Amino acid sequence: MRSNGEKGRKNVTIGKILFDLNEVTVERKQRKSIVLSVKDGKIFLRAPIWMDDGKLLIFLERHRRWITNHLAEEEGMPDFSDGAQLSLFGKERTIVCGRARLGERVLLLPEEGREKALIALLKREMRAYMEKITQEIAEKFGFHCAKVRIGSARSRWGACSSKGNITYSFRAAFLTEELLYYLAAHELCHTRQMNHSVLFWREVEKIVPDYRMCRTALRGYRWAMKCL
Repeated sequence: MRSNGEKGRKNVTIGKILFDLNEVTVERKQRKSIVLSVKDGKIFLRAPIWMDDGKLLIFLERHRRWITNHLAEEEGMPDFSDGAQLSLFGKERTIVCGRARLGERVLLLPEEGREKALIALLKREMRAYMEKITQEIAEKFGFHCAKVRIGSARSRWGACSSKGNITYSFRAAFLTEELLYYLAAHELCHTRQMNHSVLFWREVEKIVPDYRMCRTALRGYRWAMKCL
């Protein structure tokens, strides 16, 4: 365990108590509580200056599941460098340098400001894609959708307002075609049932019979909410 902020405090490795392959960076200050965070595959603790390593290790052990889940999510984070593979709208693309554009097999991104350009590109592509699929489902199953918008939400894939406006997070572009179809169906069903009642799920099931599998699959994409 690496400790910063208190001069003279020695470093202590976690060993088998928590993780064999990870170190924890501890910052001790005049504070009352512990703050735990995970970033770039590393674990960080901000702790009271008086708290010894033994108590911190007990705290980490109690939060083992939380730490494991967050490290696993970070492992799924995509690589945006040249030559990397990135799946968008259910299709694998190879990243190459160029003016931002989404091709059939390639994703072109500029050398500078790559992530900013990708966000703008995904918002454009998501609007076109989700407008089309939302309209197709609406016409087939008799729904009415006022407008389709693209936002930057990190807490949910989509939302439906009381006026029938549907907003999708641009980060849903990382989902498969099947999950995007489910997402559109889910939000359209909210135009009839503004809740998650039994009646709502019955509406969803009429469109996506295996919606339960889709809900489970979405959990594997939680990393996308932290992406970009």
